[in-house]
Amino acid sequence: MRLLVLAVLPALSALGQPMGRDINPGVLGANALPPLANESPRVGDVAVLQLGWAGQLSTPVGDGVDASMLVPFRLEVPVGQRVAFAADGSPFELFRYSTQTGDAWSPRRSQGITRADVRLSTKVLLWNEAGVRPVTAVRVTLKTATGEDLFTRRFLDAPAYQFDALASWHRVLGRTRLEAWLLVGFLAWQQGAVGQNDALAWAGTLVARWPLWAVRVEGRGYLGWQRGDKPVVLATWLEATLTPLVDVLVHASRGFLDPPLVEVGAAVRVRLPLE
Repeated sequence: MRLLVLAVLPALSALGQPMGRDINPGVLGANALPPLANESPRVGDVAVLQLGWAGQLSTPVGDGVDASMLVPFRLEVPVGQRVAFAADGSPFELFRYSTQTGDAWSPRRSQGITRADVRLSTKVLLWNEAGVRPVTAVRVTLKTATGEDLFTRRFLDAPAYQFDALASWHRVLGRTRLEAWLLVGFLAWQQGAVGQNDALAWAGTLVARWPLWAVRVEGRGYLGWQRGDKPVVLATWLEATLTPLVDVLVHASRGFLDPPLVEVGAAVRVRLPLE
């Protein structure tokens, strides 16, 4: 009987856990593998540090609403005029599963705090804008495997990487600067011992800038070839310049798939001169 119990307990503890080719963002927490935000291909001449807060409500299973909170950060350091290195993510996540999600997924914990993910990226400017030719850059991003294991089902406890081509055009109309950004990329992530899933990543962004304000609207997502791997997010940001070195940002986003979610947040961005 003791041997039978020892044999059955591991199977019961794994009940409801994503396995193998089920390890996709649609069957994990809202921050498991979100679509990467778009960015301008231009490389600045100052370092940038951004710290913020973000709260989310997601509905991965039926009508149950899960809640989570992040402390997102971003640090970007340019090198010369063509290369920029960046790190972004959150050190932790506070979360609470709904009763419906808990019944469907049987996570190890229904609420608490868990390690979140950090991403490292390198952007290389290829050429500047000239006529109809856009500013163009390439970006390589690595997601570290810092998230908690799959028994909590909040993060993808495996590495992922993404290669992007970034392009942008601009036009100045009086005191308004209009920009259009485009991202096309390839995303891949490890699915335990069974190989990897890969997807076509995309994003499109419109930006309007004035001397002290900026508004940004963006659609982003990726298209995998399995279930639970096709998130689509619409997001908007409002930026206000407080001083020549400090900006305040507020944002809101709506995710329509894998999983459906609503997010709001705010951040402070500080520009740090390198000279």
